[in-house]
Amino acid sequence: MNVIRVTDRRINFDVWMEVGFATAHLVMATARSDSAAAPKLGQGEPR
Repeated sequence: MNVIRVTDRRINFDVWMEVGFATAHLVMATARSDSAAAPKLGQGEPR
């Protein structure tokens, strides 16, 4: 039981690391696109 839990935690840690990196890239890309499109969104209809 303990071995399975440890391996599961390691696998989950790797998965969360990959998810974290992917999320960071998405957040950075979204921040760039949002900052570039902010003036256009400001002139359009409010969300």
